[in-house]
Amino acid sequence: MANVERKGTFKVEYLQKIEKDIQERWAREKIYEINAPPTPRKSDNEKFLCTFPYPYMNGRLHLGHTFSLSKCEFAVRYHRLQGKNVLFPFGFHCTGMPIKACADKLKREMELYGFPPKFPDDEESSKAIVEDDIIPKDKSKGKKDLTRLGIHTDWRRTFITTDANPFYDSFIRWQFIRLKERNKIQFGKRYTIYSVRDGQPCMDHDRSSGEGVGPQEYTLIKMKVLEPYSEKFRKLSGKPVFLVAATLRPETMYGQTNCWVGPDIKYIAFETRNNEIFICTRRAARNMAFQGLTKVDGQVTELLELTGQDILGCALKAPLTSYNKIYTLPMLTVKENKGTGVVTSVPSDSPDDYAALVDLKKKPPFREKYGIKDEMVLPYDPVPVLEIPELGSMAAVTLYDKLKIQSQNDKGEAFRS
Repeated sequence: MANVERKGTFKVEYLQKIEKDIQERWAREKIYEINAPPTPRKSDNEKFLCTFPYPYMNGRLHLGHTFSLSKCEFAVRYHRLQGKNVLFPFGFHCTGMPIKACADKLKREMELYGFPPKFPDDEESSKAIVEDDIIPKDKSKGKKDLTRLGIHTDWRRTFITTDANPFYDSFIRWQFIRLKERNKIQFGKRYTIYSVRDGQPCMDHDRSSGEGVGPQEYTLIKMKVLEPYSEKFRKLSGKPVFLVAATLRPETMYGQTNCWVGPDIKYIAFETRNNEIFICTRRAARNMAFQGLTKVDGQVTELLELTGQDILGCALKAPLTSYNKIYTLPMLTVKENKGTGVVTSVPSDSPDDYAALVDLKKKPPFREKYGIKDEMVLPYDPVPVLEIPELGSMAAVTLYDKLKIQSQNDKGEAFRS
């Protein structure tokens, strides 16, 4: 391949020199410093104020900031050319969850590696962090980058959003006091993503990861464990014990035939504020504790730790179903990190439920493996609940047969949907 002569950078360097010289002249002549006029304005058209949502200082400014603030930049310069008094103040967001998350991360790293950090077997990285000033000391990299961009702002009026700036802090306090006086804000609870570590809600842009994730609302189905209790449950004798299933389809509860648990999943029994005992995964119990279901907000009183094997074969009284008694059976696809880890079964309308029920009915060795007796499975058939056009009143059965499903472990886009 022939050598290709690299183009020179003279033009770029020449333009960069012009940019640097002009920016130095702007700074020297203080053309961006805008003072209040000596006399009252005669009309509102004599001034122009532009603001920009001040960026979080948990990282360097990026091209997205440049794109957004360029609109302010163009507007300010346009109105200045029209002879108006223009002002473009710039703030740096140094409060909020992103800042706390960043500070906590730095704190953990300093506890682990020291300050300056000393990474094991990597002296070059430790040296680079200090020399390159990755951990900023007494200068604002944000301001430096914006100055190089040539932003039309009066840096005398810059501010940060902490009580280190008493003027801005008092302004925010004034806002909230006025809003509270007018009943525009109030204290209370709502469903949201909550940070247990920080003890407060954690909005989209407050998270280091998980942007766009919202709360998922489930309906809790209480299935009462019938006495006599098994040996594993003896400690709970005399107390009302419930397996609690999370469902998105409470209208189908008339068709319950059994309850599913994951044989190898860990569950706990904990006490609620109503002195009832709920059985579910530890993750689900923690979530309930922050929704007013426990005696002390955020605290779970664990009474037992169980596995799915310990719960299998329990007789239950489920609400609304036509069966007087149903049983807890094994399902291999139950997820520990979804819902409560307890799944109520409606095989007439859920292909997953129907496939798992057929596996137990057709495969005696599968029942024997988990100690499931015939009377816990064989008498239970799907109960029609909903009439669906083209699928009838047994939609799951129709799809199971149509798609030739062989077991609950079958995978496929049509089956999952």
